[in-house]
Amino acid sequence: MFPEADTIKTARKRANWSQRDLAEHADVHIQTVKYWERQDGSIAGYAVDRFEEAFEEIGISLSDILWDEQEARREAFRRNQPTQKYRPSLCGAQTRRGRPCRNEPFSNGRCKFHGGISTGPKTQAGRDRIAAAQRKRWAKAE
Repeated sequence: MFPEADTIKTARKRANWSQRDLAEHADVHIQTVKYWERQDGSIAGYAVDRFEEAFEEIGISLSDILWDEQEARREAFRRNQPTQKYRPSLCGAQTRRGRPCRNEPFSNGRCKFHGGISTGPKTQAGRDRIAAAQRKRWAKAE
């Protein structure tokens, strides 16, 4: 399981380190720390491994922090008060290649290409217009 960008920031604050301190302990440039803390969702890479090693030297486990954050989100969801962080950061619908869609979702969890924005036609005239457009499209394909 890969850590999330927020996990790095949380661990850094638990260690009472600045971004510069983390960069020195992980032997990376400070811009690297800033870059990885700005990311969304799960992160992985050489620098992230260095961060994890630096935190483990002082007894802070990123996997424990990640687990605690996920438990807090689950508990908030159980209380029917979802936090902003609970919203998925990826659409996740299956693409034609069989991979999950990586677009930003709307509040219903899907992107604009997978049902996140369109509600479809509401009137009979709208349904007729869509049907005509589909017939025209399929006539071109033949």
